[in-house]
Amino acid sequence: MPLTIGLLGAVSLLSNRHRGFSRNAMSFVILATSYKGLDDLIGYLGLNNLQIVSYFFSIIALFSVAPLLYKYFQSLLQENYVFTLKDMKHFIVPLVLLVLTLILALTVSKAELLHVLNNRFDEGRDFYGITALIFIYIIGYPLLIIQWILYFAFINKLVHRQKKKYGKFYGSYEKRNEQLIRRVFFALTGVFIISFLMLFFQISQNLIIILSNVLVAILIGVAIKAGHEQVDMKRYRMYKLNSHEEEIQQGELNQFDN
Repeated sequence: MPLTIGLLGAVSLLSNRHRGFSRNAMSFVILATSYKGLDDLIGYLGLNNLQIVSYFFSIIALFSVAPLLYKYFQSLLQENYVFTLKDMKHFIVPLVLLVLTLILALTVSKAELLHVLNNRFDEGRDFYGITALIFIYIIGYPLLIIQWILYFAFINKLVHRQKKKYGKFYGSYEKRNEQLIRRVFFALTGVFIISFLMLFFQISQNLIIILSNVLVAILIGVAIKAGHEQVDMKRYRMYKLNSHEEEIQQGELNQFDN
């Protein structure tokens, strides 16, 4: 269900009439978030060779969501935002982790790696494949949590800078956009928290799995709806802000003179 909602949501965002980086970035955020559902499905089906390949993609997807979300929010606050090579610094972590994952795959046996990946769907854990176990669970998830905390701080800084710049002109549309920024961030954070808890406690009860999937689908749906609203109102928001640009510049000059 989350995967279906994510795919439909990404397609609907890409078909939004307001073209630009914001629309495309939010679509990829939804796809990357939903990819976890596909990765789990491959694991449940026991498609071993495909599961190893899927794990490599899931590393890139999981660790790209927070920085891509940050760039998406940044693009909403600029009229003609352009993604440049300089912005790639935000994606160093997923690229480094991908390299380390490839090294791990070459270092440990295929049987060990598959054992650890499949072990997330079984009750109880053992220490067979300890190298892969440490990398995936001891390093991977804490690092993901740290990344999301850091980007939460970066996003708050973005919003604060916008408020400071426009001051009294930070009107209802800006406040609504800020509200939607937080809604998207916390909805997607909720998706990862549920996924982590299900994996950590190795939940196998069908009812809980169904309910968690429903909740994840709802949270992804909330993010998609908020994203649509943000993309739709960006042009008018920027038009309103730009109409006050001269007054803002004059106010800055007056402050400098004083």
